[in-house]
Amino acid sequence: MGKSARHMSIYPFCDPLAAQRVVEANINFAAYLPCRIALLEDSKGKAWLVMMNLYMMIHGAALTDEQK
Repeated sequence: MGKSARHMSIYPFCDPLAAQRVVEANINFAAYLPCRIALLEDSKGKAWLVMMNLYMMIHGAALTDEQK
């Protein structure tokens, strides 16, 4: 982008069929898609893996075992 920046990579991991099953259970979970993990470098050069905490979706919703 023509500007110096620390390292950042974004990796998408959603399985489209799994996403469909979860959204069919509760359309509000579409806001959590796609599932992503980011590899970021902080201002001190330390690497971090960052992702949304999916605990609330997996354990807080009425999902079947297959959807989980």
